[in-house]
Amino acid sequence: MRAVALLLFLAGAFGVAALWQSRRVSRLEEERELARRVEAGEVRATSEEEIPAGWATVVLGGTSPARTAQPPADSTPVDTQASPTSEPVAPAPSPSPDFELIVEPGQSLSKIARAHYGTAPVALVRALAQYNGLADEGSLRAGQALRLPPLETLQPTPAQPADPAVATPTPSADVEVVVEPGQSLSKIARAHYGTAPVALVRSLARYNGLADEGSLRAGQKLRLPPLETLQR
Repeated sequence: MRAVALLLFLAGAFGVAALWQSRRVSRLEEERELARRVEAGEVRATSEEEIPAGWATVVLGGTSPARTAQPPADSTPVDTQASPTSEPVAPAPSPSPDFELIVEPGQSLSKIARAHYGTAPVALVRALAQYNGLADEGSLRAGQALRLPPLETLQPTPAQPADPAVATPTPSADVEVVVEPGQSLSKIARAHYGTAPVALVRSLARYNGLADEGSLRAGQKLRLPPLETLQR
C-alpha cells in the first residue's frame, strides 16, 4: 500500500516538474522573441505591455493628467509668423537747386529777375535781394555770384486765416526801392501799382518828402506804401 502511494506521489511530482519546465521554456522563447522585436524596433518593451514603435503610453491615476496614446505628430516645424512684405517707398522729390550766375557790368537785380523769371515787380526784386543777403538792389556789384531760387521760393503762398469773415487785415509794410538812372515817380508807380494817375504820383512824392516828381534822383531810396495809403 505504501509502495503505491509513493509511486503516485513521485508521478505527481514528476508531472508538476514537467509542466513547470514546459512553461519556463515557453516563457524563455517569448522573451527571446520580444528581445528580437525590440532590437528590430518593432515594439518597445515596458513593465505593463508591449507598445508598437512610435506610440506612447500614459499611466492613469498618476500625477500627470490622463491622456490616450497618440501616434507621433509631424516633427516638421511650422513657421506661424508670416514675414511681412515691405512695399518699396517712392523717394521724396528733391527740391530744385538754385541757379547761380555771375553779375556782369550794367546788370541790375530787376533786369536779372525779368530775364530769369519773365517778370520783375518790386516785391520780387526785394525778395531776391534779401535771399542773397543784399541790403537793397543798389548793393549788387559786377562779378558778384547771384543765386536765383525757384520763383515760388521768392513768392511764398500766404497762410489763409482760419475764418476769413472775422480775420483782421494786417497793414502791409512799405516796399523800399533804389531809384535807377532814367526812372521817374510815374514809371515806378506804374510798375509797382499798375497805374500812375497824377494824383497818385503827387501823393507818392509827398509821402517821400519830395517837392514834386522832378525832385527824384538816381540812387535815392524810395518808399512805396500800400495803394490805399496814397488814396486816402
